[in-house]
Amino acid sequence: MADAIRDHYKPQGPADTVPTAPLTVAVALADKLDTLVGFFAIDEKPTGSKDPFALRRAALGVIRLMLENRANSHLHSLINAHAERLTEQLVRTTVRGVSEMFIGKDGAPSIGRKASEEITVDNARVTVRRWPRATTEFSAEANAFARDLRNSMRVRVELELLPFIHDRLRVFLRENGKRFDLVNAVLDGGADNLVRLVWKLEALDAFLSTDDGANLLAGYKRASNILKAEEKKGPLPTGAVATGQPNQPEAETALAFAAEAARIAVDAALETEDFAAAMTALAALRAPVDAFFTDVMVNSEVPAERENRLKLLGQVRAVMGRVADFGVIAG
Repeated sequence: MADAIRDHYKPQGPADTVPTAPLTVAVALADKLDTLVGFFAIDEKPTGSKDPFALRRAALGVIRLMLENRANSHLHSLINAHAERLTEQLVRTTVRGVSEMFIGKDGAPSIGRKASEEITVDNARVTVRRWPRATTEFSAEANAFARDLRNSMRVRVELELLPFIHDRLRVFLRENGKRFDLVNAVLDGGADNLVRLVWKLEALDAFLSTDDGANLLAGYKRASNILKAEEKKGPLPTGAVATGQPNQPEAETALAFAAEAARIAVDAALETEDFAAAMTALAALRAPVDAFFTDVMVNSEVPAERENRLKLLGQVRAVMGRVADFGVIAG
């Protein structure tokens, strides 16, 4: 317990040591999340180069605590738990403060107050009534205000805090030698498990260093460019890809089956958090994709053929998108 109290401020900077004892890690993480959630709830965020409350340092502390201790936890759930408790406290404090404007802390009616008055709190007009026998009740407007205050604070935390931590994570990983485009490729809005995110990043980096990875990335970009051009003309065709059609090129049929097999394999790998297996599943697409672009004309003059091939490219893009956003990767 003494060690946890002593070290709960750590790490205080990029060169500071990170606690490893479970109790100390839990206390240090709670301290930093309390700080971040509290300031974001009241809309006190860093602006530009100004960070008077050292919130960037607190976010870096959360990142290092989770990564260096391999804390395989969902950050969004932790943030929500802190937000629930802190916003309730903030609302109670606000309501109590408004109450004391009309009834003193000792319970006696405040001198000079009317039985019913309107005040402005956080740009909202709130009607507060002072009742006999030193009791205070809030009108429906005040109750609604309290609910709105709680909701606005929680929404602010949920919408802004995780992206803020993601921004600090980008800087941290880049300073540790990770490619910025690969970090963005795995760091989507729902990436709240930092340990799993780094595992995926490492697997993606290893995959793209192979011939299969590099060539598949080129095929992805070619497919994506075709689809983007078609999207400008109107909605892309969706639905099942037809196979075994008369005069259908073998490469088209082969890619359709390969894309479906890759989808099943990728989903199974992601379910078990085996990101290396997910990359291996994508690697199996390399040869069928290459053959497709060599042997098949996507913009066929036959509308049914063109539509089917656009569906197929959409499926290839979708299955790769399950693993990472290959569209932001340079190459």
